[in-house]
Amino acid sequence: MAVEFKGKSLKVLETYVGAWDPYASLQPTTESKHLIDLVMGMHPGVVSGADAHQMIESIARHEYWSVHEGRQTDEALALARPKILSSIKAYVESLPRSYEFRIGLPNFPSWFSGKVALAEDVYLVADEPPNNRIVAALMGVASSRVHISISVNGYADHGPSATAARRALGFAHHITYLLKHFGVAERQYSMEPDHSSFQSFSATNGRFEYTPPALRRVCSSLSVAEAKLEFIAMDGTGPTLLSKVNPRAPQTDVERMEAFKRALEPVSEALKLRSFDDYEFLGAAMEWALESEASENDTVAYILASIGLEAILGTGDYMNEMSKRLGDRYAFLTGGHRADRERRGEEFKNLLDLRGEIVHARHRGLTYPEMSSLFKIQGRLDECIGVELNKLLKYNRPRGATGIVVS
Repeated sequence: MAVEFKGKSLKVLETYVGAWDPYASLQPTTESKHLIDLVMGMHPGVVSGADAHQMIESIARHEYWSVHEGRQTDEALALARPKILSSIKAYVESLPRSYEFRIGLPNFPSWFSGKVALAEDVYLVADEPPNNRIVAALMGVASSRVHISISVNGYADHGPSATAARRALGFAHHITYLLKHFGVAERQYSMEPDHSSFQSFSATNGRFEYTPPALRRVCSSLSVAEAKLEFIAMDGTGPTLLSKVNPRAPQTDVERMEAFKRALEPVSEALKLRSFDDYEFLGAAMEWALESEASENDTVAYILASIGLEAILGTGDYMNEMSKRLGDRYAFLTGGHRADRERRGEEFKNLLDLRGEIVHARHRGLTYPEMSSLFKIQGRLDECIGVELNKLLKYNRPRGATGIVVS
């Protein structure tokens, strides 16, 4: 049912607009707090308090400065207030909105074509290449031909911290991690990473090309693991149909595309787990793992990996108080016989102890021997994600059709 400002709700909006001051602090006022609460109530789960505050303030300031043009403040406000009220009313009533987030995969091969659905809201999409790359670059056309495309509904206009934007970019982390986890794609470290520090967050017809820096660093070096692709051919020799099945390396672009779609099936199955409560912790762990991998600061990478372990092992207590308990949980989750569990638990505790040293500023950077601990803790996080993912796939497999959809 569509929301609408009327009666008491319209009065709250009118009170906010009547008290709004273009030169006041951006801190919430009594009037803005009432309007923020109202907008959140109109769109529960769609708009957060921060979303609502940013939304109403940005609209108000835009309308005010669009009519200012050298006028005195009182005159400009008199002209702006009706516009502010009308714009906020129309915008809030238009929510939720539909968006498409696109994350470039610039090193995906030229044989990838079409549109492959990994879920109803997630696609891998290949665009038609521009006729003139130089002209396209001057016009600002994205250099990547292949993208991860994620569709979301909600509110995402004010920046990557907006609720719908966070959700979409979080899914992008999951997809990228899963592509690597299942061996569909791999990072080519010989490739020059994308170090561009600025990318505007603005939508064209609801399409965002924004990618967070850490995710962009990973995706810019991500390539299809072509050596692992397997094409199921029906060209073997033998008297029966079964003996004619011949798994082999793809030989043509058509076969490569077919083998790639088949390799994506585990990714598609994993994304179906998003409907389960346990996926929240798994998804958070994948995001921290990818952030850790992409970090250019070794101490930050270490902390991010340990936060990922905290997320997936399921505790909100401080790590320095929980090292032993988390070590026991890790050993129980991944260990085999008793001696193996004890060894794993003690090693895990040592890894978390180093995390505590970093947090308390006793380490400004990792020494060369300590770098092995960074690789270990990242490996332990990947191991826990893999174990948890396999359990969810085995015991909580959603009902319904499997596989991917191609259009």
